[in-house]
Amino acid sequence: MRIFSFSAIALTLLCCQVAAAQSAQGPLPSAGTAVGSDQFEIHTDEWVSLHFFAFHAARALSGEDYGFRTVPLFPEDAALLDDPAIAAAFEPMAELYRPVLKNSLFRGALFRIARQLGEGPETIESADVRSAFEAFMPTYQEHFWPRHKAVAEAFAAELRAELAVHGQALLAATANELDATWGDAGYLTYITAYANWAGAFSNDNILFMSAADPDVVAHKLEIYVHEAAHGEPIGNTIRPAADSALAAHDMENNRFWHYLQFKATGEAAKQVLGDDYVPYVRATGLAGRSTMKIWYDALDTAWQQHNTLEDRAMAAVATVAAERK
Repeated sequence: MRIFSFSAIALTLLCCQVAAAQSAQGPLPSAGTAVGSDQFEIHTDEWVSLHFFAFHAARALSGEDYGFRTVPLFPEDAALLDDPAIAAAFEPMAELYRPVLKNSLFRGALFRIARQLGEGPETIESADVRSAFEAFMPTYQEHFWPRHKAVAEAFAAELRAELAVHGQALLAATANELDATWGDAGYLTYITAYANWAGAFSNDNILFMSAADPDVVAHKLEIYVHEAAHGEPIGNTIRPAADSALAAHDMENNRFWHYLQFKATGEAAKQVLGDDYVPYVRATGLAGRSTMKIWYDALDTAWQQHNTLEDRAMAAVATVAAERK
């Protein structure tokens, strides 16, 4: 079997490319828009799915330890990659990804690959990159995609169904908690078997959610609006509120804005889903980690005592500052 030679040059070229056309995107529903309409863009896509699978498969085959950022392969996928014929077919893909295995999927060349593949492999200008995907796709379609598709489409169906019931209220509650509006921006969501180590991420109003991550599966509505809140205009209030509060108390924490975002979207989900709902950061133990606990505890108190995002951020930072004196 012919093995193509790829290098960092191909991905460097890709990193510099920007797709000429964006996928058609409708705006997320406002409180008065029927949920479940074409304004929700939730998709499964074999090319995007292949990208994430190939990245994590290449990592697994590299033998390197990526710590908590490791995403384990499905046992069936790992077993297939032990097949000599499939391993040989995958080798050009593995070689393509090797220079960027320590990179983040949510920015740079790896994010651009995902975005461009969603528009179709023909949008990738690098012939080497494009030919690698096209060469492996038949193998992926035969051995991997049916399983990945089934998992992704089941998750997507559940997400659409839950949005049909709770979407209007959830989007309104999220906007209220963030003191923001959804505006006319569109959010395109891809559901895949694999995503990143966190199970979901977003960039440039494009969301990616793993249908196999158990924490994402258990909190799919909250994670959906959380990832959307990384975009614009709904997320435009978060960093200014966090930065102003930190500056006012001469404090530093480059993740406080994200704690604020998790708290706001978790509270929105709880309002809609009921008091028994446990938000993602509490259910996963994230809020109890040593470096985060003091901040989340302060946010819990501030949320009960204040009504705006800005005031809540200010009060939370004031509490942390006082406790650290």
